Amino acid sequence: MTMTVRPEQTLPPLDGALLPAFDVPRAGGGRVQVRGYRGRRGLALYFLHDAKCAGCRALVTAVVPRYGDYALADAEPLVIVPAPAAEVEALRCDLALPFPVLIDEGSALSRRYGVRDGEAALMVTDRFGVPVLWQRAGADHDLPDQDAVLREVEYLSYTCSGGCATPIWSDVP
Repeated sequence: MTMTVRPEQTLPPLDGALLPAFDVPRAGGGRVQVRGYRGRRGLALYFLHDAKCAGCRALVTAVVPRYGDYALADAEPLVIVPAPAAEVEALRCDLALPFPVLIDEGSALSRRYGVRDGEAALMVTDRFGVPVLWQRAGADHDLPDQDAVLREVEYLSYTCSGGCATPIWSDVP
């Protein structure tokens, strides 16, 4: 089962292409490189428009109790925040976010993915880095709920966009 995406919120250039690479700082220290997930885990990238926005905070807070469900589906939520490092770190600590929260100071990564100022967005990829869902939302933060996102990542954990062949099983005596 896949999610319904409003046509005006789909970015056709991402269709069938690999998620563009990035290497960005992570709140709490370290860096996150998208290539580290390729072939291993699907991604749910949550683009926020502000670290202090109540709607954005509610969006990521809803992910926390479902984090284990993402792990069971071999997926990782990543939160991308276009704010200075101190604000992103405060968001991570205030909400006790257990998943990576990425610092996008200057909004370069958000803009690269087509997120406009004042928008929140969600991108879901399969484990090979192929985007299968892209949805943007304005100030209303009208993005799919966690049940819908998890249905998508669970479905993707059983599919293969990477040209996988059907396994050949030998007969077991």
